[in-house]
Amino acid sequence: MPEYSLKYHAIKGAAKLFGSKRKLKISADGICEKYGKKSRVIYVPDKTFSPELTFEMKNENLYVFSLIRHRQKREDAIMFIPGGGMFSYPDGWDYKFFEELALRTGRDVIIPYYPLCLYGSIDLSLDMIYWLFQRIIAEYGVENVAVAGCSVGGNLALGLVSHINAKNDGVPMPERLYVSSPMMCIYSQEEREHAMQLDKTDPFIPAEWLDTFRDLITHGKELPDYMLYPQLGIYDGLDRAHVCFADCEVLYSMCGSLVSRLESAGVEVALEVGKGLFHGYPVKNNVREAHDGHINMLRYLV
Repeated sequence: MPEYSLKYHAIKGAAKLFGSKRKLKISADGICEKYGKKSRVIYVPDKTFSPELTFEMKNENLYVFSLIRHRQKREDAIMFIPGGGMFSYPDGWDYKFFEELALRTGRDVIIPYYPLCLYGSIDLSLDMIYWLFQRIIAEYGVENVAVAGCSVGGNLALGLVSHINAKNDGVPMPERLYVSSPMMCIYSQEEREHAMQLDKTDPFIPAEWLDTFRDLITHGKELPDYMLYPQLGIYDGLDRAHVCFADCEVLYSMCGSLVSRLESAGVEVALEVGKGLFHGYPVKNNVREAHDGHINMLRYLV
């Protein structure tokens, strides 16, 4: 059994002490009521931390997104879709990560502030991601654009590929795809039973949240399966994807079905599983044990 760092144990202890899982044991209506007013506040940095980068906030087509660009013009870009449970937007820590992503990969980074599901269903969020992807590839060229996402952002990154296929409007696929702990709804009884077992080891997300999440992103609306269940997505035409889960998180219960779905569509999948780690660990990179996953993510997105 591996020895874990003091910080690793401290984070697990703090999650239990402050009731991280308990905060998600709430109905979708409760989430909307609790976070509805908070979601209207968007953190916008005054400037970049690094002198090598510039920051710009844009509002186009009624959609808000930010751009972190290199002062020396670059040909490549990443659309990084952040998480937040569909009820919150990025904060200051996230922007430090976005800048690191730009500096370490050499790419410009575009961050969408997609419509949250506090007021509507996930199809509205996907419409924004679909629109922004087309805008980015028009500027950079599709062969130079990677798409990445963590948690709910991972769900939307996978959803983008399915959305492109479902719409069939001739929009090309991303050059590469990276997802860490993509949020998914439980589809099969086997997934549910596995999620209930993992509920004992996940310090942050309770298994019941996966059902609440379904209520949150649908608002009672009938939606295509791929919007709820990435493990049923339409991935034809995507060349390669890097998929990452932690083996202690409840979402790992759907890892096998997601990877099988991708591979059955001809996608070359690199699967990374963090032993004993947390939800979204390569992006958070807040313990020593997450470092390898963080480096693997950066290398893949170069």
